[in-house]
Amino acid sequence: MCLGYAGGAARPGEVGAGLLYLFFIIAALATLAATATVMGNYAWSSVRGQARAEQALYSAESGIEAALVGIGEWLRNRPVSENRVEAAALASHLAARLPGVSLGDGRVRLTYRTVSGQPCALDVIAAAECDGGRFVMMARVGMAKAASGLWQISQVERTSLLSSTRVP
Repeated sequence: MCLGYAGGAARPGEVGAGLLYLFFIIAALATLAATATVMGNYAWSSVRGQARAEQALYSAESGIEAALVGIGEWLRNRPVSENRVEAAALASHLAARLPGVSLGDGRVRLTYRTVSGQPCALDVIAAAECDGGRFVMMARVGMAKAASGLWQISQVERTSLLSSTRVP
């Protein structure tokens, strides 16, 4: 008696077992493909989230830089005889001239406030929103009179206040 397959018609139990085996192989391959797809989508959404966060960060930094240019221009137009800079006047000047910046699809809202106890200092707050990412940065700008008698920016301290990313 031969135990191997000798050809001919299959017995009734052999067909059911073969189909069941084939079904489990297809199910295992489908599960493997679904897992690979989900892992790939997760990695891709992570990369997209990182790109959104970086775009918001760069937009906020650009807003701060634009405000620093505006402050520098305002200080250059101060008379040499002026002994004190009015930070409140500078804040209102910048709020009227530079309320925000648009960079590509991102928007940066700039807010200016005086610093109590420091008459020659101004806080610049840049809130950037870009395609689901948000970043808020603050820069404290100190102003001083140079030896030449001209007013200039003496120091800039930057601080990150908020960072968030929303995945649509």
